[in-house]
Amino acid sequence: MYISGSLARTRRFLVTSSNKLVATEQTKDGSIDLKVKYILTKNYDTKERIQRFLNGEGSRQYPGIEKKSTAVIRPQQTAVLISEEFFNLPKGILAHAMLKNRLSQKGLIAFNTGIIDSGYQGPVSTFVINLSNRDIEIPEGQVFMRVAFHKVDERYLPEESAKIAEEDLINKKTEAYINYRKEDLINFPNDFVGTERIKSALIDEVKDYSIGKSIFYMGLLIAVLSLFSEMILPRLNTNDSNEKIENLETRIKNLETLTNQNISELQKSLPAQRVDR
Repeated sequence: MYISGSLARTRRFLVTSSNKLVATEQTKDGSIDLKVKYILTKNYDTKERIQRFLNGEGSRQYPGIEKKSTAVIRPQQTAVLISEEFFNLPKGILAHAMLKNRLSQKGLIAFNTGIIDSGYQGPVSTFVINLSNRDIEIPEGQVFMRVAFHKVDERYLPEESAKIAEEDLINKKTEAYINYRKEDLINFPNDFVGTERIKSALIDEVKDYSIGKSIFYMGLLIAVLSLFSEMILPRLNTNDSNEKIENLETRIKNLETLTNQNISELQKSLPAQRVDR
């Protein structure tokens, strides 16, 4: 059976991070709104994360993961929104959390909302992906989820309050929960469809194709020049044109030398081994 939002509030099924009752304006007839406290984002590829780690920037344990109170989620980017509220569900009571419609209308899609089990203590969160074509700013205190409460055990009495959690316990469990979510986020790609990896692979392919094409045409030019030197020049070799022919042969040899140098430089620029991404 449903439990009203006001009853869930007064029975302390969830409290603020400072162990106070949630605000009355967050309380609805059948649910309670949750607010954002922290936002986790991953903004760097592997190489950049390692460099920032070596430079002592960002989280030492989770390089590249940033915890903010306000953040901008870029198109295709994944982020974790963590609640200000701390759940303290008694036995026999469970909750059901879902993303607010307003955020869905902006283009954010959540994919791990659902049941909060009876007896759970800790904050809650959701992974979201920005599927819109514009940045979406999430400020601290933004309402992002609503949660409804259900009685699932007849032995629970409505007049019972949840066991009061100590503030130290709230802080410790919240910090452990944040680290748990960082571990999850660090395994996600920078963007949902992998556009950065696709772009990098295409650039490599175009570069390799262009270099290979250049080598082919340079080789063809050398072959034509060699053929011209061996077949055409002997026929033009008269006493009147010896000087012009010598000059032309010198220019051809210089061009061959320059072409060979260009081919050598292009070959050196090719990667020793292609690595699939």
